[in-house]
Amino acid sequence: MKDKYAHFILDLFSKNSGPLFIFNAAPELLYSNSAAESFLLKNDVTAGTIISNIFDSERSISEVFENNSCFTSQLYINEKIYLAVTRGIESYPFVVVEIFNCDLLLDHEKKWLGAFNRQNKKNEIIREYIAGNLHGTVAQNLAYLKLELQRLDEMNNYKQTQELDKLYDNINSIRDEVKDYCNILLPKTIEIDGAGLAISTLFNKLKNKNSFEGELCIIGESVKFEKWKELEIYRIVEEALSNVVKHSGAEAVNIEILNSAEARMVVVHDNGCGFDLNKKLESINNGFGLLEMQSRAKAIGGNLIIETEENDGTTILLTIKRGR
Repeated sequence: MKDKYAHFILDLFSKNSGPLFIFNAAPELLYSNSAAESFLLKNDVTAGTIISNIFDSERSISEVFENNSCFTSQLYINEKIYLAVTRGIESYPFVVVEIFNCDLLLDHEKKWLGAFNRQNKKNEIIREYIAGNLHGTVAQNLAYLKLELQRLDEMNNYKQTQELDKLYDNINSIRDEVKDYCNILLPKTIEIDGAGLAISTLFNKLKNKNSFEGELCIIGESVKFEKWKELEIYRIVEEALSNVVKHSGAEAVNIEILNSAEARMVVVHDNGCGFDLNKKLESINNGFGLLEMQSRAKAIGGNLIIETEENDGTTILLTIKRGR
């Protein structure tokens, strides 16, 4: 049976890093991964203990075989609570049991809940900023223009001409302010030429305002993705550059955008202080920006790799294939 189902077993194990067991109808343990072996050893239990805790008089292993069903149950081992997910696999004569640490699941949930709340706060700050500025500048300036137009009725032609010139200047100023607020929400260059031009504009702006040097290199003819995907690519690079400015202390930052008919690759590299990636991702307070970048990359069918070490700079590598 091992040879017959080897392809399925290997595929299943390659996708699971946590404890995973496979039992037959007896039930007897057929296979287990290294995480499962470590779990048994650490907790001083056997696979038989696992299976006896899952199945009882109300639920038999044969039901799982017959119905290809899936259910969850709690395991109490050495005063710790674990979640066991048991499922039958159609056309295969065994059941799969995966074990999850409830404490880690709760920590993960708290982490993402905290990240969600922080993103909501961030969005609220942006909304308040735009609303406040629209009310404080645009709305007030429009009210002022209305009063000025009413006042023009009482002037002679010469004075009207002078005042109209001032009004035109004010109108142009209001138009520029509205364009700036719109650009915060959606950089206009994305509409024209995708993320590449928007990234170039942002990069040059940050270089002028901060103390780092660097170059942006675009290789290959750009073929645009859907607009929302271009915006996500831009937001990922925007977050990467924001981290450079806030945390890295880098003296040099370089960006490469590599285009081909099949994919686009974006590389952001800095020579800053770097960081411990695992610690950063595990930190509820400090890892949200990186998690947000990974989430955006996943949303557009891309892959995001972060390479960094303390005192050795950081490289962000985003790859997105076309047609996904």
